[in-house]
Amino acid sequence: MEPCLKTNDLVIIKKFDDYNIGDIVTYTDKGIYVTHRIISKKNNTFVTKGDANSAEDEPIYKNSIVGKVIYQFKVFSFFSSILISPISWIFLFIGGFLITLLLPDKK
Repeated sequence: MEPCLKTNDLVIIKKFDDYNIGDIVTYTDKGIYVTHRIISKKNNTFVTKGDANSAEDEPIYKNSIVGKVIYQFKVFSFFSSILISPISWIFLFIGGFLITLLLPDKK
């Protein structure tokens, strides 16, 4: 869904009675949550596609839609990308170790 939504962005979704073309919705597909934009609609069937994807998704039914994205927190993607990066943990460990060596002993 980039550039609109980035990996690890936190979104708030809300269930609605109806969804329209252009709405970003979260739905379940074989037990996996997918957040994509609705690109076409016919009765209770919707076709979605990720903004960065070249191909559309298989049609889904309205009852598989969990809800529509009503808010996103971009700051969480920054922090979560830092926390899941192994190199960040290495720098944190080395930095903490160096700080403990450089701080004077309090006696």
